[in-house]
Amino acid sequence: MYINKIPPNSYVHGAVLSYLCKREMLSDARWILDKLIESGQLLDVVLCNIVIDGYAKAGDMDDAVGLYEQIFYSGLTPTVVTFNSLIHGFCKSGMLNKARVLLHSLSLHGLSPNAVTYTTLMDAYRGEGNINVMVELLDEMVAKGVAPNVSLTV
Repeated sequence: MYINKIPPNSYVHGAVLSYLCKREMLSDARWILDKLIESGQLLDVVLCNIVIDGYAKAGDMDDAVGLYEQIFYSGLTPTVVTFNSLIHGFCKSGMLNKARVLLHSLSLHGLSPNAVTYTTLMDAYRGEGNINVMVELLDEMVAKGVAPNVSLTV
């Protein structure tokens, strides 16, 4: 895909994928991503994260998880953003146990949860009225040295 004779790079692909995902044109975004993977042009996990986030926001966790698994087959390594998108999707879909399992699997990938990770989970548990788990997560967050963000202090 060339635009005005400029060869595509991850920035161009990322912009296109973001545009498609924000408009919930996920099948088109996935088609482009699959073509990048097939052609060997997939440069980084950021492009996969964009589409995973699109799936998660749309509540399509089967495709989000499928793409997460494909990251490994492509030789890429997930990031905390990958996990945050999946956690958000599971929380939005009411699958808090799966979201919590992902929280604890971050360390298996050499990653640490950040404020977004914790606040996403805490907000979901608060929404379900489970203040005890919310406080547990806040305590864990503080114990791990993760500084609360603005949404926690409000």
